[in-house]
Amino acid sequence: MDCWRSGLDLSVFRLVPQSKSYPPDQPYASVGGRFCDKGIATLYVTEDPEVAVAEYLRWNPELIDFQPMLRLRLFRFSVSTTEPEFDLTAEDCGTQFNLSSEWPDPEAVDPEVRYVDTRRLARWVFFDEGGAGIKFKSAAHRSSSAANHVLFTDRWASTSVPERMPLPMIDPTEIVLFSTN
Repeated sequence: MDCWRSGLDLSVFRLVPQSKSYPPDQPYASVGGRFCDKGIATLYVTEDPEVAVAEYLRWNPELIDFQPMLRLRLFRFSVSTTEPEFDLTAEDCGTQFNLSSEWPDPEAVDPEVRYVDTRRLARWVFFDEGGAGIKFKSAAHRSSSAANHVLFTDRWASTSVPERMPLPMIDPTEIVLFSTN
């Protein structure tokens, strides 16, 4: 089984709130992220513009009915990896981290439960293996098979100028919301 993909050239999308002035292709370090420790700057991107919006709306379901008024900017740009990317969507590649190729589980809302194994995976990919990032399935959009990517710090490069794109409207029934049970 080959879980590593090398020499990637990807066209990706990222949503940025209008109130933020940072470039869309700038990585950041956050506390409590899905895959990162606060010391690892990451960039979360997706291969599909609708998934970018669906990801935002699943975390902010109160805004679903206000899509036309959202103050968000969608950007498309290209990236290439300088190191291999770990493909969590490939069969059995997440087994040693208790993650199936169907991760993430859209029902697990508690980040402390949901992300404990992925943080361990990220430390292994970044520190132990020197990987550029992780490809994983989006759980936010019912109909899309597009993947998401978390790219680590300086192991990838933006290869195009970010281009602002129109914000797609997402059918609310296509957004996979977190269960509150």
